[in-house]
Amino acid sequence: MGGASALAHYLRVLRRGAWLIVFSTVATAAGAAFMSAQQQRLYQASADVFLSTQNFAATLSNVQLPYTDPIREAATQADLARTPEVAERALGSVGLDSESPASLLGSSSVTAAPNVNLLKFSVTNPDPDRAARLATAYARAYTAYRRSLDTAAIASAKAQ
Repeated sequence: MGGASALAHYLRVLRRGAWLIVFSTVATAAGAAFMSAQQQRLYQASADVFLSTQNFAATLSNVQLPYTDPIREAATQADLARTPEVAERALGSVGLDSESPASLLGSSSVTAAPNVNLLKFSVTNPDPDRAARLATAYARAYTAYRRSLDTAAIASAKAQ
């Protein structure tokens, strides 16, 4: 009989405290909804860039290059795309010279796709059109930057 009275006691305690459980659940849900409504909406846009595996300098000089790990090469290119010079070029191409490259780098990411030779440039911004323009400009700026690096190697090889 002692077990039945203990169970009845616990049920009475639960009934008395039920309002507290319901109130705290409703208050937490309402607070989360309020905070969510107060947050600024952010939009994300992305652009993909194909990573070419051709090396024109090696092709022109008929030199066989050593094997390079494609995963490591893609990670290197993603890091190269995160340089302030590339971000500055991207901002300049869309007329946002007043914005700092650090702000673009802080609101963007460049990731290497695991199974394909692609870099994904993603930009987050409160304005969806601006996010799209910046993502496209960032990808194009990287492509131009990478082309200038490759061209410099060819020009150097030609000069020698």
